[in-house]
Formats: sequence, structure tokens, C-alpha cells
Amino acid sequence: MNQAIANYLFLHRELIKVMNAAFCGYPDGYYFVPPSSYITDRYERLLNEYLNLESNRNRYIEDEIDRLPLVSLKGIRSLSEHFDENIPLWRSLKESLDDDLVYIQEKLPVDYVIPDKLRVIAYELKEALEYHEQKKQKLLAQLTNKQPHTSLLVDKDRSILLLGGKSYDIELLNKPFLFLSALLAKQGIVVNYKELAQSLELNAYHEGVTDRDIKREVQEVKKALLLQLKSLGVPAKQIDRISVAIKPKKGMGYRLDTISL
Repeated sequence: MNQAIANYLFLHRELIKVMNAAFCGYPDGYYFVPPSSYITDRYERLLNEYLNLESNRNRYIEDEIDRLPLVSLKGIRSLSEHFDENIPLWRSLKESLDDDLVYIQEKLPVDYVIPDKLRVIAYELKEALEYHEQKKQKLLAQLTNKQPHTSLLVDKDRSILLLGGKSYDIELLNKPFLFLSALLAKQGIVVNYKELAQSLELNAYHEGVTDRDIKREVQEVKKALLLQLKSLGVPAKQIDRISVAIKPKKGMGYRLDTISL
């Protein structure tokens, strides 16, 4: 593998690690431990290296990078203090970025030699991110017993969604709400991708299909559910909680964690 491509993959992975530590695990966007300036400074240095590699690439590198099945991070310029905007943005990308990490793990050569400049930054970040995670977990432990829970029910007889004491008229056969109904029927239990795809009658489903083949289409239904909730007028905080409660089980499917509601 070309050294520049390997550097690109390494930088992509390190940027995801920082944002994962900063944004993941919160019950909603109003609880946040801001990353220290020590972390954000090094994040900016990694990001600059990443963007410089993209802007200065030759035709061969450009073609190789364009073929990589990775989410572009060019639009995320810094770890903003406007976390109530960035946490939902990060959650919307989370599943795709998890896939990126798996891809990089498979493709980055085991004998890859990290340039000294990048090695130093990555090493300095490691301990800082571990300390940040400790602070975050301490905050979350304090919040565990304070989070109000939101009731959630799909009433099939009346074709309504009951959420937090309010009702919303829905199209019961709409795939996003079939998806939600399937998860509600097995609260706390993982519903695998094939079972979801079959119940939703997705185009990708056929006898003998693998979870990997239909994973992306099921993920799109989850995204569509959040958009449908927004169009119904469901408050952003409740949509964010539902998004967090629908937890992916890597390589298997989804489960609905009502404790997160």
C-alpha cells in the first residue's frame, strides 16, 4: 500500500477516536464534558494533516482515496463548543464511522510505519482521551438516576404513536414505523438484520441473504424513522433519545434499550 494512502487511513482512524471520545455515550445533547484544549489542539493538528493530504494529492493518490469506502470528515473542522448541535450530527454518522474503523483495521498494513510527527501526536492523545473518558463516565454516573424516562408505544389498532404522553397519527405500514414496532415487540432483545429486512419487506431481502448484505438498507430505515418523527413534530430531545435507545449490535442487528428513553 502507498505510504500516503496508509497515512490517510491512519489519520482517519485517529480523528474518529477523538470525536468518539468527545461525543459518544451521552443521554442527550445537554450533558457534555468539553474536551480539553490539549485534546482539541492535537485534534486540529491531525485534521490539518488530513486535509493537506487531500488537497495536495496527485492523480494516483486522488483516485485511490476516492475509491476508499469512507465517510468524508472534511466538513468537520473542529470540536466545537456548540455541542448541542454536534452530538446529534455525530450520532447520525456513528454507524457509518464504526464501519470505517472496521475497514481501516482490515486494510491498514500491519507493517505500516507511522511518520514520527503523527506518532507523537497520537501517543500524546491516547492518555488525554483516557482521562477525558474518566471525567465523562463520572458525569454520566451522576445522571443515571436523574434521567426522566419517555413512554413509547405504537398503537396498531388506532394507527398512532404514543410518545411521552402525546399521540401522533402515523401510517402503520410505513417501513420506519414497522421497524420501530419490530423493536418494541422485543424490547431489550437484539432483532437481527434478516428478521428486520423480512418484516419490512426490503428489496435487499431474499432467501439465503446474509446480514452483511442487508445491513446498510436496514440502517437507512432507522435514519428514515428519525426524519419521520421530525416531520410529525416530535420534539428534538425526544428524537435524540429514541436514536440513542435504538442500539446497534455489531454484525447482528438492533435492540431497543428503553432505559435510554
